Amino acid sequence: MMATAEFSLLEFPDIPRITSIVYEIGILGPARGFRPFYVGKVERAHRTLGNRLGEYLVASCATTTDFYVGNVVAKLQERNIQVYVRHSPSVRPGAEELQRIHAYASQRVSLLNRFPQYSLLKNCPRVALRSQDGRTRAHIYIRRFIDALVANLKL
Repeated sequence: MMATAEFSLLEFPDIPRITSIVYEIGILGPARGFRPFYVGKVERAHRTLGNRLGEYLVASCATTTDFYVGNVVAKLQERNIQVYVRHSPSVRPGAEELQRIHAYASQRVSLLNRFPQYSLLKNCPRVALRSQDGRTRAHIYIRRFIDALVANLKL
C-alpha cells in the first residue's frame, strides 16, 4: 500500500440527489440559532444540491451568484466560522424560495438575495467581476456583509 501521510482525510459529504429542493446557506449563532445569508433552489432535471454547492466552491466570476455566495462562504471559513446548509424537498421550489426570501425580509434578515429581485442579488454591487477593480469592489462589499452578519449574531 502507498504511503499517504501527506494526504489530508476529508469525509465525502452525503448530499441528497433530489432535483427539486429549496435550501438555505447560513451560520449558527450562540443565541439566535441558524442565521441564513442565502436562500436558493434547485428545480431542473439533472441538477442537484451537490451541483449548486460545487458551483459555490468554485466561486466563478462568470456567475454573480456563485461568486458572491462562494466568496462569503470562503471568507467565513477563513475566520473559522462553520457554514451550514439546510434543505428540504419541494414540489414548487421557485415559489417556496420566494416565500422564504420574503419572510426573511419581513424579519429584517439581510440576505445576499434580497426580495423582490432575489435572482439578481439586488443588494450586491453591480461590478464587472472579470476585472480586478470589479473584484476588489465586490470583496469590499463581501467583507462588510460578513462583518454585519457576524455582529448581528452577537446581539
